[in-house]
Amino acid sequence: MGNEVLDQQLFAFASNAISVLSSTTQNIQPHTKSVTSLLIQLEAIVKVIYELEEAVQTKTDIDLSALRLPISYCGTVCEQFNDQVQHQLAHFNNDSERLRGWVRLRYMGGGVDDTKELLSVCDLTLSISLANMHLRLKSLVTIEDFNAHVDSIKAAEFDIKTQIEALEVKFESMPDETTAQPEKDSSERQQLTEQRRYLLHCLQICVQLFEHVEEIEVQRKVRPGSTYSRGHPGSNISTISNYSRGDSVQFMVSADRTIIDGSNRALGPRVRQVGGHLDNTSIQKLSSDFASTDAKHNDNEASRTHRDDSSPANSSDPRSVFKSLDRRNFTALPSQLALEASATPNTSDASMYIAH
Repeated sequence: MGNEVLDQQLFAFASNAISVLSSTTQNIQPHTKSVTSLLIQLEAIVKVIYELEEAVQTKTDIDLSALRLPISYCGTVCEQFNDQVQHQLAHFNNDSERLRGWVRLRYMGGGVDDTKELLSVCDLTLSISLANMHLRLKSLVTIEDFNAHVDSIKAAEFDIKTQIEALEVKFESMPDETTAQPEKDSSERQQLTEQRRYLLHCLQICVQLFEHVEEIEVQRKVRPGSTYSRGHPGSNISTISNYSRGDSVQFMVSADRTIIDGSNRALGPRVRQVGGHLDNTSIQKLSSDFASTDAKHNDNEASRTHRDDSSPANSSDPRSVFKSLDRRNFTALPSQLALEASATPNTSDASMYIAH
């Protein structure tokens, strides 16, 4: 089962249910904290559902099918809660009475804020799933982005567990099935059972996402300034550590999509560094360009030294230093300009974790 289960009909159902509930809520006056909070939550869910629909339409290879239940359940909750609002507030004649009725609203054993928290689980689950997809599609992921993603997963997991605990309390407080209103109690019990299934499903998504990022973290010890690969756990990793002094050229590349974990360190006036995933032709071309650049630089240096040594001003006139600088040839070929753009003295670790 792939992303085809996330069809347009599903997105249309959820989006329409959210829109109708939002319109109903807008009519509650004045906009108290609970009214505003629900409206903000509904707006956030609409946004993330729209982003998810766009992602599915691009036919991403990342499996998002597990998100069908949260989307479907969110639409159902909005639809049912809207019916409840319309039914309970229909007989009120003014804003003051409707607002009091809003405060007393009950749905699945909870109030308006409980419903908003239930919808927030859908928002959190979809958001971290989309964030995970975006991180996996990036060539390079900074540690800041990676850590922020981990924190989001932990926060979502904590919120969902809190709601599950509160739900279990509701189950325990429900009257025995032999009460005077068996049909009503049975309906409410069924709703709470569906709610439990929804929350446990979202919690499982969080657990799976967290296990995935833990596997990535195990592959590599975090270092300041490093970046994570979007490669899958178990990928081959090539460890490279380059260090040099003086004029140097450092390559930290892979031609076979192997993940590279390493650093380029150098101290010198002319340091050239290349890192990333390149094909063999590009690597050979860069090597040739670097060699040509070095040869041209050495010829220029030799010519300049010969001119300086033969000049009488070289031994006696302090101003000759500046004159010799003025006479240096700084003309560079176009390919050399591109290479020399990164040829600055480097005295710091340039740790990289390069992705395919």
